[in-house]
Amino acid sequence: MSSTLPVSRIASDGWKSTAFDVVSFAFKIANAVHRARATHAVSAELWKLDKKLQGLLKEIYREKPVPTQPPDQAALRGGILAIRSLDSSICSLNEALNAGKLLNNSKIAAPMNSLAEHVADLAELAEVVELILDPVNKAAANDLFEQALADFKRGDTVPIESII
Repeated sequence: MSSTLPVSRIASDGWKSTAFDVVSFAFKIANAVHRARATHAVSAELWKLDKKLQGLLKEIYREKPVPTQPPDQAALRGGILAIRSLDSSICSLNEALNAGKLLNNSKIAAPMNSLAEHVADLAELAEVVELILDPVNKAAANDLFEQALADFKRGDTVPIESII
């Protein structure tokens, strides 16, 4: 081996190009490792959020003794506002993940789909409660429920196969 440094080699364009390719590739690998860790962490946090949202739904549908008095309308409207805020925050989260191209990853898409389903269930509940609270719609909503119940009792139902 020669005692002189191969300075001329590191000055060549080909060598520098290859060196920068290696640097770029190393950064890509580091970024992929970081993204994989981030993806795993984001996925874990989304599942935690989904579990909390599931808990809210279970609390709503858990059988409880029938209250002696109806809930206060202001409290119901506060609950509706909370549901609307949940819906908005999950939509914002979905948009942020989509903008970051993270929804293409199944580790993140799965909990987001579950969150979206749970929030949609809550949003439907909020809409029904809003209809019932509105005095104009209250009679129409009650008539609709009564008619549906009467149809069901008469056996006047549509088989699911005919819809699909």
